[in-house]
Amino acid sequence: MALLSLLSRYNARIATGLRPSIFGVVGGNSALKSTGTAQEQMDSFWDKNKQLNRPMSPHMTVYNLTDITSALSLTHRATGITLAGATSAFAFATPFLPANLDQAVLGLQAFTDTWLGYFVLMDAKFLIVWCIMFHTMNGLRHLAWDTGRGFQMNDLKKSGYAVIGLSALLSAIIVYCCK
Repeated sequence: MALLSLLSRYNARIATGLRPSIFGVVGGNSALKSTGTAQEQMDSFWDKNKQLNRPMSPHMTVYNLTDITSALSLTHRATGITLAGATSAFAFATPFLPANLDQAVLGLQAFTDTWLGYFVLMDAKFLIVWCIMFHTMNGLRHLAWDTGRGFQMNDLKKSGYAVIGLSALLSAIIVYCCK
């Protein structure tokens, strides 16, 4: 076990640029040394960011929402959060549901028999299915990028519009054909 530890330390020192020593003593320290106190380093960091007019941290202001790639990136994150939140809410609410859901189902059926209820239900179904379809289609787009292709701006825009179109089309087919 001790030999494994020494070999691990030896390899780590090689990887970090330190001259390794089997006996645990570094033979000359070639690691970067700190210049100044921690406070001086932080002040230098913030001064540099002010000079370069960088925001405090990346936020919505760094995105150009008229650009489809930025809009799709934010929408992908939002649909992921929405799906995770809805799944979690359902999971946490499940123990509090009554054992017999017949009354709830009858009430929902009575509401959907009205024209307003029908459109509310269909819109809610569409939004849920659209979140799933968009997140899936955009995830497949990201998987396609893992092959190293499709990073030219023209290709990014084409695949972005394809994601929007396919997710809307598949959502409509699923919702309106599978009543």
